Amino acid sequence: MVLHQRRRRMLLITSVLLILIVASGLAYLFLRQAFAPKEQVLADHWDMVFQTEEPVLGSTAKLYYGQVKIKMTSHERIDQEKGKAVVMVTTPDMQKIMDQVIALLQSTNGLTDEQRKDLARRKMDELLTQDTEIVSTTIDVETRMSDGEWKIVSSDAWIKAISGNVAEIYRTYRSEALAGDMG
Repeated sequence: MVLHQRRRRMLLITSVLLILIVASGLAYLFLRQAFAPKEQVLADHWDMVFQTEEPVLGSTAKLYYGQVKIKMTSHERIDQEKGKAVVMVTTPDMQKIMDQVIALLQSTNGLTDEQRKDLARRKMDELLTQDTEIVSTTIDVETRMSDGEWKIVSSDAWIKAISGNVAEIYRTYRSEALAGDMG
């Protein structure tokens, strides 16, 4: 019974952290100057994506998105308003970060849910300030002309790439936790 409650608490804490990162990731779709020839750090560009506004972010999301880099490898104009591009998105390896956070949570006993949540957030912040392993994803995106600039049209592939695939990582942890609870 104790193991069952512990897994549920870890799932809850992990869920909260991942949801915060995903929500912040969606907000970061507002990036500027997407197609400059140099690699751009996501946190410095807010209006890169079509029809978006500047978000308000928490500290963990700022640390994460401060490391996300975007590089346009090609852009093709389809007509006056539409185009398509190939973009390489480089992010911290969230799978490895979450593995370490979960391992820490599994090794702690006697903490309240609030203490576990704080511990998980501090560990994630610590890992994001270190030399974190990175992963790169190349995706095809649609672009649209807006205010004299080509901007990325948000899509599931774009969100998955800039969020470090955190939604899939969450689904995997959730499935494993639920399977463990049933067994």
